[in-house]
Amino acid sequence: TIRGSGKPSKVLLVHKESGKEVEVILREVSSSSPFEITHHRHDVYFCDQGSYHFKAVYESGLEFETSKVELLVKTRCKPLTPPPNTLLTEENIPNSSNYKITVTCTKSSFVMMDESLKETICDTATGTYDRTSLSPCLRILQPTAD
Repeated sequence: TIRGSGKPSKVLLVHKESGKEVEVILREVSSSSPFEITHHRHDVYFCDQGSYHFKAVYESGLEFETSKVELLVKTRCKPLTPPPNTLLTEENIPNSSNYKITVTCTKSSFVMMDESLKETICDTATGTYDRTSLSPCLRILQPTAD
């Protein structure tokens, strides 16, 4: 949000690392203060990651730069195939850009084969899991009397 007596004549979105500037369309920005400036990126690549700010240019030649924001590009890990008799659930990890996949049994009559292999974490910086094998669930067979 920019407050001022007049609408900027031009607004640029500036990528600090590359120096690339993209002009923001001001057609839908209000002509009275405060001016709400937004810009949407539809396709984002790793090279777009980094620090961004808006630069507003006024008819008088005055330029104003907003505070900087970091764009972090996250890479999703490849989908995992659920082990037999299981269901996979995805959960975001608080205060992290990573997420975790947890395996659970599809029926209460099944039991996890290996409790130590029931979750894996996707590192979104690299797009890789910390483990790729998860435990299947097995049916418990009750012994029968002979």
